[in-house]
Amino acid sequence: MLRVGRVNRDLCPIEIPENHEEVICLIWLDSNMDNSKDSFPMQETLLELNSDVRLCTEVNLCIDLIKTLIHKRIVIIVCGDLSCKIVPEIHGFRSIVAIHIFCINREFYEPLMAKYEKIVEIFSDRQSLLESICETISFIEKQIYAFNLFGQKQKSVRDPPRGSASFLWHHLLIYVLRQLPQDEQSKKDMLDKCIDYYQDNKRELKKIQQFRQMYTSDKAIQWYTHDCFLYRLLNKALRTEDIDLLYSFRFFIIDLCNQLENNNYERKSNKTISTLYRGQRISKEEFERLQKSVGLLISTNGFLSTSRDITISLVFAGPGITNNNDQYSVLFVINVPVSLKRVIFADVHEQSEIPSEQEVLFSHGATFRMNSVDFDSNLNTWKVVMTVTDEGLDNVQEYKLLLDELMQDQSSTVLFGAFLWRDMEYIEHAKKFFDELLVRLPSDHSDLPFIYNYIGTVYYEKGEFNLALEYYQKAYKYRQERLSSDHPNIIASLHNIGNIYCEKGDFDQAIDYYYRALMIDNKHYIDTFPRAAIYEALGNLFRKKCDSNNALIWLNRAYNMYTRLLPSPHPHIARCIGNIGLVHEANRNLDRALEYFFEEFEMEEQCLPPDHPNLSMHLDWIITMYREKGEWERILRYFRVKTNTTKHKFVFNRRHLASTLQAMKDFSPDATKIYTKHYELSMMNSLTRTLEIASVKEKSDALTTNRCIRRLSVCSVDEQKLEKNLTYWIHALNIERRVYSSDHPEIVRSLRWVGESHIETIRDYSEALRMYSERLRSFAKGSANFKDIECGKYTDFDMNDFERKFVKTTI
Repeated sequence: MLRVGRVNRDLCPIEIPENHEEVICLIWLDSNMDNSKDSFPMQETLLELNSDVRLCTEVNLCIDLIKTLIHKRIVIIVCGDLSCKIVPEIHGFRSIVAIHIFCINREFYEPLMAKYEKIVEIFSDRQSLLESICETISFIEKQIYAFNLFGQKQKSVRDPPRGSASFLWHHLLIYVLRQLPQDEQSKKDMLDKCIDYYQDNKRELKKIQQFRQMYTSDKAIQWYTHDCFLYRLLNKALRTEDIDLLYSFRFFIIDLCNQLENNNYERKSNKTISTLYRGQRISKEEFERLQKSVGLLISTNGFLSTSRDITISLVFAGPGITNNNDQYSVLFVINVPVSLKRVIFADVHEQSEIPSEQEVLFSHGATFRMNSVDFDSNLNTWKVVMTVTDEGLDNVQEYKLLLDELMQDQSSTVLFGAFLWRDMEYIEHAKKFFDELLVRLPSDHSDLPFIYNYIGTVYYEKGEFNLALEYYQKAYKYRQERLSSDHPNIIASLHNIGNIYCEKGDFDQAIDYYYRALMIDNKHYIDTFPRAAIYEALGNLFRKKCDSNNALIWLNRAYNMYTRLLPSPHPHIARCIGNIGLVHEANRNLDRALEYFFEEFEMEEQCLPPDHPNLSMHLDWIITMYREKGEWERILRYFRVKTNTTKHKFVFNRRHLASTLQAMKDFSPDATKIYTKHYELSMMNSLTRTLEIASVKEKSDALTTNRCIRRLSVCSVDEQKLEKNLTYWIHALNIERRVYSSDHPEIVRSLRWVGESHIETIRDYSEALRMYSERLRSFAKGSANFKDIECGKYTDFDMNDFERKFVKTTI
């Protein structure tokens, strides 16, 4: 996480650094601002109030700056002589939340204040100005909260709605965090992160030191409600799902959740809470989504503050009718049934820094049923009525029980890293986490084989099979020396090593390892998850060997065992369904294959995070089936529905929509236009940064972009734009180099197309030869699956005679 706190002055938009992570931006516009001693105290004070401060002396530069900060909540201080010029220009910008005018002649600017409602006040003394800014920032921070839509009009948690995946994984992430050790090291990790973030802010640094010296676990609620670094950074981490920041805050999250749970039990004993309120100003888009979500379930990503006092909540809501069409004042009326069992909340006014607010605090992930959205003419505000509910939480409990079983065999610390890569697809975060554990732990620590194993799995997921095998063998050797020969972890190691040999095309070795693992596991007379996973691995191996009968036997065994062991929907069940579909596809039974692919995709939408790469990949499988069946109109209708549905979801997933647009390209007569639109959508989602840094979530972004670029190249070839085709392929190759190892099959394929494009486009034979030579060296390293390539599994790997001869000698 980058530190904040430097003042930026009169920067053009292209010069503005992107490392400010604060949601609120404080802008000071004054034509007479200079570097004299008088201005420095003001600058320092503003930095203490908010860590993202921008200074401007020119109106036009200030307007250009504001236009670039579309995702910020901007509070602007403007000197009197410039206010008449800038206020009419910026008042309609959604990002502008509050305007403070600082001048000597108040009367002269009062007509301006009467005309523009975002002007908070006109100030002539600095102290009053700073106090107002402090109150404004505090008010905005309490407003920065969004509910997440995760339900449709369904009641059965056994048939959960599609949007519930984010809700599920957020609950599980916090649950796993709470199982981590809470010690001095975890406290130090948190405070070090806070110091790094606020290192230029003397006021916050002082509070951090106070926390270090005075904090005790029974003061968690008091510190959370205090106006300081904890509230801001913790809510930022929860709102953005910043994994690094959440992990750093594990020390405090454990205490806060525990104290709320303890207070929750006290609340249950008296059952006095029946109705709660929350006042909030929300954007037009958020308001419209709330209107469309009546009857649905919504959840919270973080801790939700409410009040017993409707009067206080109405103050936070503000007036219901304003001249500002971009903002709506909303009063949430929350009904609290006495029968609640799972939702955690507590009356915290006695521990709060502001007891008069009568605060009741909900713990993370609370769920609500939306009842109505209506304008209340008596209160002069919009009223959103909802009811606290336990719905959706029973399914979460099933997953928690599975995690508890895993923790019986491995530490919670290791499980956190495993959860990152296996369930959240934060592959690089997991790798970094495990690498740090290797450095920290002693050489005889019991967690080491698990860490070796998970690092091997990270390399396996990235297609770096030789490195994966190295770490799997380390884990296996460690376990052989310390565990009995029939221990379940020995089974896991044999299974993993078998997977590597299967990927490398050495099927006999793979079968040997799989059968050795099964012989050990068969000593147990009950269903086990490792056995189901080995069944699935054998099914996939026989599929690759084109032995469909054996493939279906093993995959169906795996599916039946998974459904007996796991809650449904579950990613492992969905994956097994998709593998069965692949067997039917290989047999050219396209209708059956399509049925399985649809079933897999529908289940994954229910149980995977919305940005999970499997969703895009398995969407492509469905498209491929329709294309091979020639059913163009049917797929167009399906994906138009998908696109429209996605656009109206409360949690908008740009990558998934982009993938849908990509899918539609093959069936639309206006292919280039749609693909260009998809490419722009992907790039909007921080994909330019993905080209420079291959970090966690961005891997799936990069691969989505890569598929799009490849198909754009097809469009350019169709239009005889060969130079653009070469540009696209070079771009794709650069992305792949940052995501994969140098001998990954995808790089091998791209090297061929870049080489051919150099010949066909610009007759650059020397560069083409360099590409072909690199491609052949990648073959020689052995990670590419030569047998699959030679059998025609990867049709894009067609080789010229010279290359084919080289590969055969290598095999």
